[in-house]
Amino acid sequence: MTTACFLDFDHTLFDTDKFFRIDVHAAFLTRSAQVWQQSYDAVRPTGYSLQKHADEFRARVARVLNTEILQSFADLTRYVYPDVVPFLQQAQQQGTPLYLLSFGNADWQQYKVEHSGLAPYFHTRFYTASEGKKGEVVRQCQADRIIVVDDKSAELDAIKDAVPQAETYLINRTIPVTTCTRHKICTSLAEIIL
Repeated sequence: MTTACFLDFDHTLFDTDKFFRIDVHAAFLTRSAQVWQQSYDAVRPTGYSLQKHADEFRARVARVLNTEILQSFADLTRYVYPDVVPFLQQAQQQGTPLYLLSFGNADWQQYKVEHSGLAPYFHTRFYTASEGKKGEVVRQCQADRIIVVDDKSAELDAIKDAVPQAETYLINRTIPVTTCTRHKICTSLAEIIL
């Protein structure tokens, strides 16, 4: 009996809230305040004007974004949930093919997957720019047993509609879900039996 496992990326394998809502947000706010002061200091001696300050600020922000902020987020391994790598390693040892099935801009998703160190674990990576389209990808799978893990109930509903025999897991890393009639509930990949 062949098994295939499809995994979502954001909020399933990768702590997107800590990455984006906390660390990226803080990096932008901190650097923006510093750049504001630096740009003010640069234009003040030549006779301050709001337009000169805005122009200098814009030019400096572009330089900061292209160097410091992007470089500070080149290594994203710190945002991978602790149960992820052991689960992926177990699947590899058992010969279970892993498929990444992620919603979002393909280039940005690819960046996060590569820089998180998770890319080598996946047989194939699928990115969809349209919500609700994951079911179309899963429907193409020829495995006898299909496991799908996602943090969005609506995505799992669409997958279950397309592939009724799929074992769907609704994972919630932050607020435990107590009721769900259509999908198994988990808070960790360790709860999934391959």
